[in-house]
Amino acid sequence: MNLAQLREHYFDRLNPIEQLHIGRNQAVEVRPLDPERFLLERNPQARHSYWIRTSKSLDLEPRLHSSVLAYLSDSWLGLTALTPHRVHKLGNDLYVSSLNHSMWFHEQGLRADGWLLVRASSPWAGQGRGLSLASVHDRHGKLLATLAQEGLYRQR
Repeated sequence: MNLAQLREHYFDRLNPIEQLHIGRNQAVEVRPLDPERFLLERNPQARHSYWIRTSKSLDLEPRLHSSVLAYLSDSWLGLTALTPHRVHKLGNDLYVSSLNHSMWFHEQGLRADGWLLVRASSPWAGQGRGLSLASVHDRHGKLLATLAQEGLYRQR
């Protein structure tokens, strides 16, 4: 199920901000491998895996798909650092901002409109910041890119 379907499925268990925002970005399709853990549980291992792609086919030069992956990777990666600390990753009580976002591309010809498997983890979070790392693979398991994002997380 994608995030819009999961929002409907878990609606009563989401907080009002999550009910309003999860699955509303119509440009991106995200399908968590373990939806309940992704949306509703603390995860002391700070690990998530999910499929991601653009919702529509993209008629772009191949090199521009890397730029689209940069946009896609910013949608959920930074929240990985919150998973050991919060059941609800979104809320009025939390300010989240990206401080740094780096990407390394290992293969040419990636398609942002094709399913990409993101394996995300967070080795550290503390003092209002967190580090999230991820590998991005194609449907056949080939490593396409590696991501790193440092986020700022503040209680309001």
